[in-house]
Amino acid sequence: MGLFLITTVWAGDISAYFCGSRFGKHKLYPKISPKKTVEGLIGAVIGSILVALAFSQLFIPQLEKGLCILIAIGLGILGQVGDSPSPC
Repeated sequence: MGLFLITTVWAGDISAYFCGSRFGKHKLYPKISPKKTVEGLIGAVIGSILVALAFSQLFIPQLEKGLCILIAIGLGILGQVGDSPSPC
């Protein structure tokens, strides 16, 4: 399960970078992380969902798809929050 979590967060980070750098126009929260965009966050969530579903189908078939998507959404969002520098 640990590899599932790491892979999902990693996919979200990569998807966020590519979507944000390619399509990013709307800043997410410039005071905390000036380069993060809304488009990058959306890319992170979508990338996390796609990789989590593929990973679970290959290695954790007993994991329900709905739960897998819910976990991936949470990891996609939390992965972006965790990348932000401290506001202090």
